[in-house]
Parts: sequence; C-alpha cells; structure tokens
Amino acid sequence: AEAVGGAAVAGVMEAAEAAMTVRFYNKLQNDYQGFSNFAITPFRTPGDQIPAPDGTAYPAFGGGDPSRETWPTVEHYYQAMKFPQDPEWQEAIRLAPTAARAKKMGLDRDHPLRGDWDTVKERVMKRALLAKFRQNIYLLDLLQKTGDRRLEDASPGDAYWGAGARGK
Repeated sequence: AEAVGGAAVAGVMEAAEAAMTVRFYNKLQNDYQGFSNFAITPFRTPGDQIPAPDGTAYPAFGGGDPSRETWPTVEHYYQAMKFPQDPEWQEAIRLAPTAARAKKMGLDRDHPLRGDWDTVKERVMKRALLAKFRQNIYLLDLLQKTGDRRLEDASPGDAYWGAGARGK
C-alpha cells in the first residue's frame, strides 16, 4: 500500500511540475510555438562576431548592410556563427529557405567549424535570443507573462538545448 501511495504522490508531483512548465517546440501547436529557435521571428544583430576566448577577432558579417544583418530565425543565426572564418558560408546559411535547412548546413563538415565552438556557443545563443525577444514585442510580452514558470524546449531531437528523446 505504501508503494502505491508513493506512486500516487509522485504522479501528483509530476502533474504539478507539468502545470508549472511552458513547453514549446516548432511542431507543438500552442501559444508558445514562437519561442522555438525554428520559429520565423526575424531579428537584426550587429555584424560583429563573438571573438575567440584568446582574443582572436573574426571579420564582421554583413559588410554594414542592415539587410545582411537580419536573420529569419535564431537557428539560422546560431548555425551561421559556427563559421566566422567563412563569410560566404555564413551568408548562404542566413539565406537558407528554412531553419531545418540552416541546421543541416551548420552540420556540414566540409566547412571547418570554429575551434572554440563549444566554448562560445552559449554566448551565441544568448545573443540571438536577446535580439529575438527584444525585437519581437509580442513574444517578449508572452515570455514575461510566463512569470516563474519553467521553460522547456520540447524538441525530442535536441538533448543539449531541449528535452531530448527522453523528455528530460
């Protein structure tokens, strides 16, 4: 009986946690779909690139042209920033027709990934998300309304940024 009671308590706890969680994913149809990195939410970032931890600077992208500093999705930006030494490839990723295509291009190892990617990728993501929410007021308002609720990227294929296949 105690095991059954423990399972019931665990179930109630899981239900309470789920109620306090805002789940989003580009394929999940809810009010928070726009939080996804694949959501079409154009934003602009300055052309400077995040320097390497050792201070190595990379050339600015966009050449000062505001239209070339505008990204259709966070995914486009994130994937392109893997290649600061290859501005033509960055531009091709920026112009990819979909976020899924941009992601695929970012995984193409025919183009060398910046050597410090694991060190800078969270800064890149933070820059993109700040720009996205600051420049898309509806999303910023929706984000602020989530209050203290936990945000969860429900992507089953992304265990680093999202819930992953296990939903954790």
